[in-house]
Amino acid sequence: MKLQELSQLIMDYANENFMKSTIPGFKTILKSFLDTADELSIDYACQELYDTLISKYHESRNKKNLCIWVCRIADRIAGTHALRDPETFFNALPLPAETEVESLFKGITYPIKEIDLKVLTVRCVTVIKAFRLSDSSVGQYLKVWKAITCCSYQTGTTLYSRLFVENFLKHKESALNNGTIRKWQMKMVRRAVAIMIQVADTGTYKWEYIYKKPGIDNPEFKPLFKEYVEYCINSDLADNTVKTHSHVFRRFLNNSGITGMAALKNISPDDIKKILTYYSLRYSSRSMQTVEPIIAQILDFLYESNYVPNKLSGMVLKTCCVKDNVAAYISKDDTELLIDTLDNFTKRDKAIVLTLLCLGLRGSDICNLKFENIDWKSEKIHLIQVKTNTPITLPLVAQVGNAIYDYIKEERPSAAIGNPYIFVSGRAPYQNLHSLYGVCSRILKTLNIKTVNASSYGPHVFRYSLVNRLLKQQVPHQVITDSLGHKSSQADKPYISMEEDMLRKCAIELPL
Repeated sequence: MKLQELSQLIMDYANENFMKSTIPGFKTILKSFLDTADELSIDYACQELYDTLISKYHESRNKKNLCIWVCRIADRIAGTHALRDPETFFNALPLPAETEVESLFKGITYPIKEIDLKVLTVRCVTVIKAFRLSDSSVGQYLKVWKAITCCSYQTGTTLYSRLFVENFLKHKESALNNGTIRKWQMKMVRRAVAIMIQVADTGTYKWEYIYKKPGIDNPEFKPLFKEYVEYCINSDLADNTVKTHSHVFRRFLNNSGITGMAALKNISPDDIKKILTYYSLRYSSRSMQTVEPIIAQILDFLYESNYVPNKLSGMVLKTCCVKDNVAAYISKDDTELLIDTLDNFTKRDKAIVLTLLCLGLRGSDICNLKFENIDWKSEKIHLIQVKTNTPITLPLVAQVGNAIYDYIKEERPSAAIGNPYIFVSGRAPYQNLHSLYGVCSRILKTLNIKTVNASSYGPHVFRYSLVNRLLKQQVPHQVITDSLGHKSSQADKPYISMEEDMLRKCAIELPL
């Protein structure tokens, strides 16, 4: 289509759809559109023409917006599929109808070997709508899927490729590190990529928390890190131990200041001192008792594998740490303050805190508390403890039962009906909670409550506080053990240590 004919169609569209006050400015930009084509000796619509026109008016926001509109309308009429930016078309490629996509997915085998990204995008939208997300959230995910399609289109295809999608994610991770996108945007990208990959693999999506897997900053160290992990596995270490060793070595490589394999060959005692200082500033003395032997083992591994010329593990001395095993708890006055002010928080948070405070359940057990666990008629709570996998039955005291009932009837999202867990997140997709630390720490810090014996804000503080109250009421230890759901009385040691009055009576007077 010739530009003169195209410009007339653009003007006709503007006259039909734009306000009259906008038309004069639009005409000016349209004239510049034609003049720019003459300057470039171009007689047809194309990406170069659009880019050059917009660059002329980058200092004026209003004129730039009009330029974008001229280019968008020209792109739509001429069918040029041009880019507004590296990840966005002026006019997105049309998506197929949902009914058409659903029929395509009937009888399909997974994982999908070949499918158009536009079709997969529609399927992804259908899948996440089942989680009752807001239109805004669905729009954010859709924006990411369209960006993936746009980037793929530039390679000459819109067919789905898991490798391409994973590379798109890596590109976004780099953008996050460079500060060109924000953390919340990166979270949306991670989730959108996870949804697209899982839908392509299974046809559906299971909503789970997404954790960014830490990596090695310097690519030169990646083979060494892989070799060390294999060394740990071959040493018959437990899976969790291997993870701990990997975590320590990862930090060793990323934060030691050693720039590469050549620099590692020249590692000196001063470098070891800096590494130990780095860890000591980030870990407690008790944690250092775990970290230091691992560092020594890492240095032995490097020496035995000929990566370093000298055996430096002898420099790592064990930190002296006195374990007092005295648990932190909330004082009587602060407990009363906490109970009196719980109405200032959400009904969910109030119910959680009262359940912790009155029943002493672990945070993991409250996160996994289901409707079937509560016997309202008998006023009992029956559950299998997450940590010990043993059953426990506790009385549903009125204060706790009323708080849970109020939350269920008045605040729990109606969209969460069908979710078997009692306590759910406050926004879609309304999954059960995975941790109570955020709830507990926020309330304690808001009320400026300081725990006795140590600074602690997690859910276990409430469990310790219950034990402290029972001890002061001289409740027998076996009753406390049963109430806590412990398998052995040995597990009571951190709790019984709070029995201050009895400990004072056992103290021996020494002559001075």
